Amino acid sequence: MTKLRDLKKRFMEDPEFREEYARADDEFALIEALIRARGGEADAGGQLNRPE
Repeated sequence: MTKLRDLKKRFMEDPEFREEYARADDEFALIEALIRARGGEADAGGQLNRPE
């Protein structure tokens, strides 16, 4: 069975994939910053958990 890190390494050799991956990484960083600015954290399912 292929390990995720090996699959990612193979995909990252494709310049088009790398570009899309970087774009998605930037988008997720923005979302995380917005969540933190609102005073909460997202759980693994993407649900916003606000401090009590």
